[in-house]
Amino acid sequence: MSKTLPACIAVCALLAAVAMAGQTAPDAPLHLQYLNKAVEFPHASHAAVECRTCHHPWDGASPMPKCSQGGCHDVFDAKDKSVQSFYKIVHGPSTDTAPSCLGCHKDAAAAAPEQKKALTGCVASACHPS
Repeated sequence: MSKTLPACIAVCALLAAVAMAGQTAPDAPLHLQYLNKAVEFPHASHAAVECRTCHHPWDGASPMPKCSQGGCHDVFDAKDKSVQSFYKIVHGPSTDTAPSCLGCHKDAAAAAPEQKKALTGCVASACHPS
């Protein structure tokens, strides 16, 4: 029995460390400024979406990458249509390998037409409230 207690403590400590290493989404909405439009991104309302859907290069253990970090989607010219375009990942069409915010919102609006303006509108929408 004296050998069991240290083993249990070690297992509990390992499980606690693994649990603490996992990241959770922020509770408060993110307030982003992109070009001339402010964007509010509430992680809570996106909880059903797997994190890696949007944070696709994330390995699940390291710090969560930001979409606009260097080398990812760090081109901020709205006319740029390359894979590095931040505008494109937000406003472009969704594909199986490259989801976009607006693409997902259009799918959601198709399922709930009463939400179309809130989910896909440019002004006074869920994305651009002002």
